[in-house]
Amino acid sequence: MASCEHADRGSRVCRHLLEQEQGHYRRFVGRGIELELVCEACRDSHAELVDVCEACRERAAGGGWHGVVGTPGIVEHSSALRFEHAPVSLDRAFLDLQPVLGSDRALWIGLAADGRLYHWDLDRGELRALAHVPGDAIDLAQPITMRVSRDARLVAVANRRGARGTVIDLATGAQTMPLVRSEYHEEDCDYSLAFLERDGRQLLVHAPNWNRLDIVDPRTGEVITAREQPAYEHGAPQPPHYLDYFHCGLSVSPDQRHIADNGWVWHPVGIVAAWSVDRWFANVWESEDGPSRHRLCYRDYFWDGPLCWLDDTRLAVWGYGEDDTWLVPAVRIFDVTSGLEQRWFPGPAGNLVFDRVMIAMDHEHGASVWDVECGARLLRDPALLAHYHPSAKVFVSAPTGGPVIASRLCGHDAEATWNRGAVRDLARAIAAERTFDELPILGDALEVAGCTDPELLAHCRRPGDHHERCWLLDRLDNR
Repeated sequence: MASCEHADRGSRVCRHLLEQEQGHYRRFVGRGIELELVCEACRDSHAELVDVCEACRERAAGGGWHGVVGTPGIVEHSSALRFEHAPVSLDRAFLDLQPVLGSDRALWIGLAADGRLYHWDLDRGELRALAHVPGDAIDLAQPITMRVSRDARLVAVANRRGARGTVIDLATGAQTMPLVRSEYHEEDCDYSLAFLERDGRQLLVHAPNWNRLDIVDPRTGEVITAREQPAYEHGAPQPPHYLDYFHCGLSVSPDQRHIADNGWVWHPVGIVAAWSVDRWFANVWESEDGPSRHRLCYRDYFWDGPLCWLDDTRLAVWGYGEDDTWLVPAVRIFDVTSGLEQRWFPGPAGNLVFDRVMIAMDHEHGASVWDVECGARLLRDPALLAHYHPSAKVFVSAPTGGPVIASRLCGHDAEATWNRGAVRDLARAIAAERTFDELPILGDALEVAGCTDPELLAHCRRPGDHHERCWLLDRLDNR
């Protein structure tokens, strides 16, 4: 049989998978994500392949997925993007560093090894002590997780694989509430911690138990999602709303309306889940079994891996495959409102951030930049990137034994049709002379030239406070 008898044949499988249900391998042929399904006997040989339709392909895959053979091909596209790196004066090392959002200035909150919290103005080189995390609140000798509220008034700090943490009011230095979670497998779970902004109110999501999340008011300790924890005895029927899931690292969508959980279940299987924050406020059980909660992907023995939001409803999750022993470096893109996978592309490795393009930050290979719509790599750079400030558009890293480095990605719009002539000349003049008060004039010129990017135009109309440079001008830079 050279092919199946159905129309629209677009996949290739070995004939043994059509004749008998059995486990299969996905064998990449080196052309993008093109692959073949083969059985164990044909895995490393020139199998007799059959052209089949999608329905026959699904039938051939019915015996389960055993692994991956070969590697997918990475698509490369040329671009005008480039990184600019510059050393920064900083006389203090931080255990963690988090951006102060909502400002185009590179403002950060840092936690030092002695437990002191600092406000760091990278642009002006100013460091100001704010508060102190008591030594009995966390173990500063162990890895730390830190989150900063969107109004930069509150900091939540916890041991990443521990059971303790605290919330600090940066204005007063006072602890507003302790954070304590159960010690059941806490060494296997990143501390579940995320700030939410709701109607101007700063709220915190955390996990007091391995299978329970709560939304709380971190200033008062009030539990917004108060409910009675279902009791369960091994061997008995599971009660309503019981959740067999270890909550791990949390990530909130840019519009604060969805949340992703990077957790796992026994045996263990990592499962990225996501649900609606709006529905959670209406239904306190939404994080357990609400209708908006979707399980996006399953990976044996792998959880708390890299992920990032592409927009308010699309989540990029690192790793193609179903087992940690053969995960392919790749990104899978999911619609969290439906739970469906939209597409995937190979190549990215390391932690992920997104700002018009995806930046993958890998300690071994450096940084890479990707177009998520076509899955192409646009740039590679050997520099180590660690922390990203999404509103100031700047990366900060502190290589072992080396100086702190500030990195900026330039040239996003260098080749845009509207970035020419008068627009180009005006942007260069403002950058050279640091006349940032002329950005509104540049905004008018951009709009006349055909620019419709709402972020660029909004920044021109409301430029705010600048120091030595402006991220918008970096994006237009076509040197």
